Amino acid sequence: GSLRAVMVGDSGTGSKIQAGIGSVMEGLDADLFLHTGDLIYNRSLSSGIFRPYRTLLSKSCLFAARGNHDFDMERMGVEWRDLFTIPNDESLRTDVYYSFDWGPAHFLVLDYIITGAQMQEQLAFAERDLSSARSRGVPWLIIYQHLPLYTAGAYANYNHPIRVELPELCDRYEVDLVCSGHDHNYQRSYPTLGRVVRDGWQDPVFERPRGTVYIVTGGGGGHLYGELPGARDRPFIRTFQSVNHCMVFDISPGELRARALDIEGET
Repeated sequence: GSLRAVMVGDSGTGSKIQAGIGSVMEGLDADLFLHTGDLIYNRSLSSGIFRPYRTLLSKSCLFAARGNHDFDMERMGVEWRDLFTIPNDESLRTDVYYSFDWGPAHFLVLDYIITGAQMQEQLAFAERDLSSARSRGVPWLIIYQHLPLYTAGAYANYNHPIRVELPELCDRYEVDLVCSGHDHNYQRSYPTLGRVVRDGWQDPVFERPRGTVYIVTGGGGGHLYGELPGARDRPFIRTFQSVNHCMVFDISPGELRARALDIEGET
């Protein structure tokens, strides 16, 4: 079959902008509501999640990644698992990472990574998961999580091992798409394999490109970040726009079509 998913990140401000982006997503009749993290910025759960997305949540299944600001829920006396049922969870697991199939797509969702031990645990899970999905012949492999792997924004020169090790997994298992937040803007990379742009000449429509496309979608409601001059990843970035937005994905067995929409619903 096919599916439509909407995605947003860094949204939980309770602002009019967040509500406006939410209204755009409400009008898209999506099966899935995906989030790249930071649903909460020291505000109530109602203002950050349930009020701005009440109509969307009544029609679409929410699968969220946890961002750094989402740990603020603990200050409210609320655990992540109090709010969300996590697919293929384990009783002893403290981090929030999981995966699921929907139609022709397999989604792998990773937690915000703080320590090296957490990273290795999640990467081991990711490798087992991606290997299984590939062996089952799922047409599309999609990862989303909070920390951007390729970015020309505020976090461009931020060093973290996940920015090296996760792309290596993407190369090995031919992951099609990776989406992240944290940088409050919209970015889309060329297909990238082994830190080399592959088949960039096909832009903007890629047919079986030899590489993974990386998207940063952190424009869901927070203040925006601009481009960092001299960012080391800039050669990999095809599009950079400091704009509030959401993503919409239309996915069938033979095609994955992605669009970024602003607060007016314009591409």
